[in-house]
Amino acid sequence: MICLVIGVISDTHGFYETAKKAVNKMGRIDVLLHAGDGVSDIKKIKQHFPRFELICVSGNCDFNKVFPEERLFTLMDKRILLTHGNRYNVKWGYINIILRAKEVKADIVVFGHTHIAEVFVDDGIVFLNPGSTALPRSGSQRSFGKLYIEENGQVKTEIKHFTL
Repeated sequence: MICLVIGVISDTHGFYETAKKAVNKMGRIDVLLHAGDGVSDIKKIKQHFPRFELICVSGNCDFNKVFPEERLFTLMDKRILLTHGNRYNVKWGYINIILRAKEVKADIVVFGHTHIAEVFVDDGIVFLNPGSTALPRSGSQRSFGKLYIEENGQVKTEIKHFTL
């Protein structure tokens, strides 16, 4: 069965070595998503890992907004909304990001900002926050996510924790 494997990181905050360690631990991936607060790491990631496509957005701590704050794109017939999450106040709840996902007819939403890894499904939409590779919060661990989009359209998620 054909499967697209997507690595997901967020909130690297200039700690490139921890981001690199996370990407190395992902194994085979076809695409890497970065959900913001780490624009300074993106160029290094592209140079060190040229073998896969990198799609990223800027976050609230990315003062050089070289990337958009939100991207909507399609991979294997799945509409993916990539955003940092601060625009939708995700630290205080998910209603705004859920409404945005429905507005743009997303199948998958990837976001960060909270520094806490989480996966949930709302009305058939898969939401994945990979946490932070650099600065985990609220007793969580450094983490990254993976998305698997299978040929039959099924979406699977995975959160992986790691130590330095």
